[in-house]
Amino acid sequence: MLDRCGIALAFASAMPRIFSAICVFVSVAASAAAQGRWTTETRLPRATQETSVVALNGQVWVAAGSLNQTRTNALWSYDPATKIWTSHAPYPGPARDHVGIAVVGSSIYLIGGLTAWPSPSVATVQRYDPDTDAWAALAPLPVARGAMGVAAINGRIYAAGGLVSGSSVNDFTVYDPATNAWTNLPDMPTSRDHLAATVVNGKLYAIGGRLVGNTCAPMNIVEIFDPATNTWTSGPPMQHAHGGHAIGAVNGHIQVFGGEGSVDNCGTIAESEDFDPSTNTWTSLPNMPTPRHGIGGATIGTTVYLPGGATWKGDSATAVHEKYDTTGTSTAGPVPSPWTAQDIGSVGISGEEQYDNGVFTIRAAGANIYNSADSFRFVYQPLTGDGQIVARIDSLGFTSRNAKAGIMIRETLAANSRHVVLDSQPDDTVEFMSRASTGAAVTKLIGATGAEPIWLKLVRAGSTITAFTAGDGGTWAQIGSTSLTAPR
Repeated sequence: MLDRCGIALAFASAMPRIFSAICVFVSVAASAAAQGRWTTETRLPRATQETSVVALNGQVWVAAGSLNQTRTNALWSYDPATKIWTSHAPYPGPARDHVGIAVVGSSIYLIGGLTAWPSPSVATVQRYDPDTDAWAALAPLPVARGAMGVAAINGRIYAAGGLVSGSSVNDFTVYDPATNAWTNLPDMPTSRDHLAATVVNGKLYAIGGRLVGNTCAPMNIVEIFDPATNTWTSGPPMQHAHGGHAIGAVNGHIQVFGGEGSVDNCGTIAESEDFDPSTNTWTSLPNMPTPRHGIGGATIGTTVYLPGGATWKGDSATAVHEKYDTTGTSTAGPVPSPWTAQDIGSVGISGEEQYDNGVFTIRAAGANIYNSADSFRFVYQPLTGDGQIVARIDSLGFTSRNAKAGIMIRETLAANSRHVVLDSQPDDTVEFMSRASTGAAVTKLIGATGAEPIWLKLVRAGSTITAFTAGDGGTWAQIGSTSLTAPR
């Protein structure tokens, strides 16, 4: 009998999630072309969700946000040419998340936000000058709020909806930097927070959102404000409901990515879509590799950059950074031979996977890899005799502290099979575990720490299997070994 070695993915809540791993010994497989292409960029320096993201001078800027309800005053910029993040002067005052952000001229504006969830909200408005790396305080919002949709038209900044004292509102107001003054405008027709706003053809599009307390029921509505007539109209609804999502604006179209409140499980939303105002229609785009909410998008040329966010509902911040190139061609397809995949044990929701230029992206469910029977998604190939498997775990959704993504050498595909597994968990821990006999309970051999992205390696020599880990760009460190005698 041959053993199987492969990539294992399990979640303790039977909810589908995604991770990416690069297996260094796998060849590239071609596949049918698809509209646009997702690729990975340099991770944020710090896992952050409910971020404020904008493009200025060909760079991606990220301000504010939170990690496990700890908010930050940080301001970062990312240069796509060098793929390097740079820290800048933090914004003054209390740290906050759910902050509106816009660019007018050569300055970045931060508007409102929350200092706790879901209140209090603040009225603070600040301007950042990249040339002097300095902040200035401006006229506050007429009403303190956060989680609003913000966009600039002809040098003026519009703010729609959001949270006021923990309640969803339809307030609509505009700021004029020339006069440092706010003016109230006709209310947005639908009260909501966690919406996104952008501008096409001189009109503001207020897209999606939700009502506070209704995370699992985001909206697909689109409402359009025309400054020339000072009126709102309804636009065609999105194909999918989105709240806490990101937005792009490439070539006169609108792109919508991710969000929270999936119809499947109230988790993050993978679906992306594009709106063409010339035909008034929405079309599907390739799903996000790492579905996230609490994100923002920065459009540079034909590409939308999406750093940070959260990989599961609520607090599950990540440093993952991906970009979507609207002109790119996807090479994603099924896993190449000799790889194959299947669910092990009873998982509730069937898993799925794809392969793109050395990267496996796996969506999976399952109770755990533990006790006397396993429940997870397994992407594997036969292993005869001595050998090794090496993978880089790029990101893993925080559905549970027991969620795991890793590599495994397994005797059979039965749920109670003997195996050895080395995995990464979302709380920055690593497990080296084994089931020494069929149907026995899994034993945790070694525990270690290590944040994603992290490299994992299992080496089999005779009956000995040795586990190694390495940080990105680091050297291999042995964390343990065990014996697993099996038919060879």
